[in-house]
Amino acid sequence: MNRSFVRIIGSRLTTVLFVAALAGCQELTAPIADPPDFTGVVFGVDDQGIGLDSVNWSHRALDAPPGYVQPTEVIVNLNARLNGVIPTAVFVEDGSGKVAEGSVSQLAVGQRVKVWTTGVEWRTLPPQYDAVQIVIESGK
Repeated sequence: MNRSFVRIIGSRLTTVLFVAALAGCQELTAPIADPPDFTGVVFGVDDQGIGLDSVNWSHRALDAPPGYVQPTEVIVNLNARLNGVIPTAVFVEDGSGKVAEGSVSQLAVGQRVKVWTTGVEWRTLPPQYDAVQIVIESGK
């Protein structure tokens, strides 16, 4: 393989990774517009994360192998570990669909939440995901 080709590709890859790392380390101050990775009902809360039941994956297009069954129960870790620790942004949706800034202390058992993750699944039972953003749905 041509060494200059490898050097150019390596240089571009390094630049892309550096820019992605800088973007990933910023704290969220406004909700992510993309659809959530999944939604669910909170069954447990502590200072490390939340447990979700009745998980719905329909919001996310997933390239899963044939026969793969999505879990219905997951653990969501607060403070995502992506190039350092990123505080999980929490927002609260009101009855009209508007979203305001919230806090981790507002998470409670029985609430329905939307979750955006780093995309990494920690292979545990139930699986764990690091949350970048959580939106607490109104009245749920």
